[in-house]
Amino acid sequence: MSHLEDLRSTYELHDCPDHEIIDRVLDAVSLEYRVEEEAHTLTKGRQVHRISLTNETPATVVRAEINVKLESDVSLYKYNHLESTDFDSPGSWFVRKGFTVRSTKENGCWIQYAFNSSGPTNLTRTEIMEYLDCSGLDYDPSQI
Repeated sequence: MSHLEDLRSTYELHDCPDHEIIDRVLDAVSLEYRVEEEAHTLTKGRQVHRISLTNETPATVVRAEINVKLESDVSLYKYNHLESTDFDSPGSWFVRKGFTVRSTKENGCWIQYAFNSSGPTNLTRTEIMEYLDCSGLDYDPSQI
């Protein structure tokens, strides 16, 4: 088996032309490193969605900052990883949309960061309104 065939098999690039294999493998490896890095730190300038929730059970959303760029690095070492798609679970809306959701308690309330390692990182106007409806926050549609 040739090196190209090994790469095709390892990275599931069976329909990829020979001249694109190396670029596609490099893209895949870069994504793997980014996902691994984001398990520990979100870097300054990264686009995220920052949600503030009450400390009560069940937690309710009190503030949503959508499509914001981080002003400083955020260490995720002590953050929970939320994976539930249950509609009552905080962060589930983002999980259902394919985002990674991490949370921690900060100054008596929960803070969640939702972000995407690949694909679109921002939410569209329609998605923002859908999230705000789901979260129960009041908003003016003309301001979105």
